[in-house]
Formats: sequence, structure tokens, C-alpha cells
Amino acid sequence: MRNNLIEAIVFLLSIIVILVGFAVVISKKTFNMQLLKRFNESRMVRLIFSLVCIFLAWIMPWFSVKMLMAIGAFGLLISIFPIKRSSSLISIGIAVILFGLVALGLVGLYSYQGVGSVSNSVLRITNSFPIDVKSTVDNSLRIDGSERIMPDKKISLKDVKNVNLSVKGGIEIKFTNDDTIYIPSELNVESDNGNLTVFEKTPKQNVTYVIELGTNPNEAVDIRSAGIEITGSGNFNNFSLNSAGSSINGNISSNNDVYLSCAGLKVTGNLKGKVLNINSSGTTLNGELDFNKIIVNSTGLAINEMSRFSELNINATGLYGRIAILNSSNERGNLTVNSTGGTLTVINKNKAPVDINTSGFIKITKE
Repeated sequence: MRNNLIEAIVFLLSIIVILVGFAVVISKKTFNMQLLKRFNESRMVRLIFSLVCIFLAWIMPWFSVKMLMAIGAFGLLISIFPIKRSSSLISIGIAVILFGLVALGLVGLYSYQGVGSVSNSVLRITNSFPIDVKSTVDNSLRIDGSERIMPDKKISLKDVKNVNLSVKGGIEIKFTNDDTIYIPSELNVESDNGNLTVFEKTPKQNVTYVIELGTNPNEAVDIRSAGIEITGSGNFNNFSLNSAGSSINGNISSNNDVYLSCAGLKVTGNLKGKVLNINSSGTTLNGELDFNKIIVNSTGLAINEMSRFSELNINATGLYGRIAILNSSNERGNLTVNSTGGTLTVINKNKAPVDINTSGFIKITKE
């Protein structure tokens, strides 16, 4: 509510400023003040104002204000280079270059709308997949009218050290505590020297395979699919996921590493291990992270996490949310945040000795 009110106020003020600016640009008689005359007559001044608008479009966290700033910058550039038949190729070239600078301002559309902005782009990427990313902050996944293929074949996982799942379609997978994997018979299975590979006989895109996977701490799992929805709790030796759209609504514990590479990712639950590595275009994190080292690379990141870490590195174009540090009063940690725009609240109730380093236009609030 408060964010919406601030956005509305800034939006209205921006409209007023831009309207006044355009009035100054097009008027030659109404304004007689020396400063306004100089603004109206000087291309350099208008260029400077245009660059300021581009900068504001880059750092502002609100989509509507970004658009206004970008439009204002473009309008000022047009006023610098009016379209004339006598325009030289050099002038046209300069105008194109400056228009490119305005486009850079529009790149700031990524810089902060939580994951809402990114989920829109991820939505376009994953529309062809059976599991789709919604265009909302929830960024939740849903089955998109695809054929749902239920499991009908059980396979023992005794003596299996590595499980590899690879399909072109989508997967609904539930982690269980037994020593079997329950899969549709449409999938092929190969087993060799402790390695179990599950794959499609004939790759299909408009299907979602329902799978139940038994887990144990000695098992390494590697999953590759167009989209995936994970539920339940699992203990692994290593866990790796590569998917266009991914929803993890459960708990994953690893003796070693957890690797998540997705176009769109939503995590609601607890992740634990030595190293967590996330690479995603749009990411929503809710729950608890417990790792020695956490690396998050995401174009847009919405985070509401409790975290214990020795090292936490966040690289994002747009970032919004809060991190509650779970380190004890004698557990040292390093939090590094690199973001083009956004806000982050860091809560450290235990007064843990955590060093916070930032770069970019990110606002950090400590509590």
C-alpha cells in the first residue's frame, strides 16, 4: 500500500515536470525568463536534461515512472534534432545514437519490478512449455493444458548413486523417503554401475510427467526438463536442476552442492547444503537457506529469506525484499550485493558479525 502511494505521487510529479518541460520546449513567446530562454534555445542544455531522464529511467524502481522518464528523454532528443529535408546524414546518425541511449534507459525496465517484470519476459520464453510462469509477483508455475501422464512403473533405487532425469516436456515430481522411483511407463530407463537414467522414448513437448522419487543422502540427482514443479522433502549427496520454469515447494538438503539454473524460478521452502548456486532470469525466494556459500545471479530477484551463510553473493539487475540473517553472534559472514536498482532490508537480530558490501543503485536498510 505504501509503495503504491509513493509510486502514484512520484508518477504525478513526473507528469507535471514533463508537461512543463514540453511547454518550455515548444514555446518561444510565453516564457521570457532568461533560464527558460536558454533551455529553449540551447541544444546542449536539452541534451543534458535528456541524459538526466535516461539516468532516472535506469535507477527508478517504478515501471510507470521509468516509462515517463524514457518518453521525456526521447521527446527532448527529438526537439534537438527536428526532422528536416535538409538534415545531413551526420545529424541523422547522431540522432540514432542518442535514441540508442534512450533505449538503454528502457533497459532499466528490468531494474526493478520485483520478479513481476522478469516473469513477463519469462512468460514469453516459456509459453511453449507445459509448465508456465505466471505474470505475477508470485511467479508460480501451473500446468498449461498439457497432457498429464501418471506413473505406473516402480523401479528400485537400491545401490543407485546417480539419478538422471531428462525430458523435453514438463515434470511434476514428489520427493519421498523410500528407495524406489515411480515413473510413467512411457519413459525409458537405463541402469549401469550405480547410474540410473530416465528419459523419453520419443521426446514430447506438450506433456507433463508425474514422478515420485525416493531420496537418500548418498544419491546425486540431475534433472533437466522444460518445466518442473517439485514438492516434498529430499536428502541428496548433490542436487542439480536445469529447467526453463521451476517451482520448488518443499525442502532440499544436500551433503554438498545445490545447483539451480532456470529461466524462471520460485522457491518456497528450505534449502540446505555446502554451496548453493542459482542462475535465473527471474527468481522468487521464500523460506530458509542454510549454506556455507550462496551465489545468486538473477536479472530480477524478489527475496524474503532467512539465511545462514559464511558468504552470500547477490548479482541482480533488479532486487527487492528482505534477508533475515540467522548467523549466531559469533558466526562471521560476508554479504555482497551488486544490483542496478531496488531495495533490500537486512535484519540481523543476533547481531552477527556480517560485513555488508554493495555496488550499484541499491538501497540497503539495516534492522
